[in-house]
Amino acid sequence: MTKVHNLAEISQSLPFTEFDFFELYKRTFESTELGRMKRLLPLREMAETLGLVRESLMPKRGRRSYFTPEGKVALMFLKMYTQLSAPKLMEQLNGDVHYQIFCGISINSERPLTNYKLIDDIALELAGKMKIQQLQDKLAAAWKPYMQCVDTMYTDATCYESEMRYPTDQKLLWECKEKAYAVMCGMSERLGILRPRTKYLDVEKANMGYVKQRNHFERDNPRESIPDRIVSVSKPYVRPIVRGKEVKSVEFGAKCNNIQVDGISFIEKLSFNAFNEGTRLQHCIKMHKRLFGVAVKKVGGDTSYAGTNNRNFCKGNEIQTSFVKRGRPYQTKNEKDMVRRELARVRATVMEGSFSTQKEHYSLRRVKARRK
Repeated sequence: MTKVHNLAEISQSLPFTEFDFFELYKRTFESTELGRMKRLLPLREMAETLGLVRESLMPKRGRRSYFTPEGKVALMFLKMYTQLSAPKLMEQLNGDVHYQIFCGISINSERPLTNYKLIDDIALELAGKMKIQQLQDKLAAAWKPYMQCVDTMYTDATCYESEMRYPTDQKLLWECKEKAYAVMCGMSERLGILRPRTKYLDVEKANMGYVKQRNHFERDNPRESIPDRIVSVSKPYVRPIVRGKEVKSVEFGAKCNNIQVDGISFIEKLSFNAFNEGTRLQHCIKMHKRLFGVAVKKVGGDTSYAGTNNRNFCKGNEIQTSFVKRGRPYQTKNEKDMVRRELARVRATVMEGSFSTQKEHYSLRRVKARRK
């Protein structure tokens, strides 16, 4: 008996409906949060965008996949929703029928899935085929009928840091020596030859002495600015992003400029190289027009977006902004001032709060993935 059945291909054959437990699970699934989430996700359209659906009628060669194209996309949503590692998620998937219904599969309890690397393989497959803007078009089209304030847009930028230690030239050089020495020892052992003579132990002792007296060596020695400096050996694509914050002046990861419409965030630009988000406002407005088909009437952004070009563009298109008025403040407040203040308040609370939600509840505070 096979381990996994796709729900679309099986039919219940029990003669007594009172013993049809799976149908009971399906009915209760519709009222759960996972059930409501699945109804709002265009899994089929997303699978087509990812190239998981074959247009050819010829059967695919190789072993049959446990998950359908829609099931693979649903599995990635389930992983982010549960915040479980691959082994823990596999364990829960074997025992939770609602998780199986969400992914469109039925797992044989006598032959559960044990290879948790299957989840990692699916994640790598989807990561290599993902096209962010096209997927966002599908999601916006599916969610637009349920959205209300689509003419109001908020925008801000943040940095999704990678899981890595703070880089220094000394750490990177010593890490390269450790990796090179381990490779040399492994190759010598496989070839059955003596290891070449090196000064690894002497360099290790000198490195430890430097670590203990690092402040003495780095005093009055400012760090040189190098374009495209490598800050991680395992993640060479990561670049330092200077943010100028009080807590940390430099962050290491991907800088992302987001727009938010009716509480839902969309990615406008994602790059590992630093960029000025103030120049992206007009691109954000064009992206909003493409996603929802309506013109923006109100825009909320911080002072980095309040440049002269952006102010003139918004004024020419009759867009109300949250930018502070230039010149002397007026004593009397009109309706536009109240709208401006409300846009600034919502941006500072809802928009900033969405970043905290992403980082605290969706594993984006320290991204552990090594793939770009």
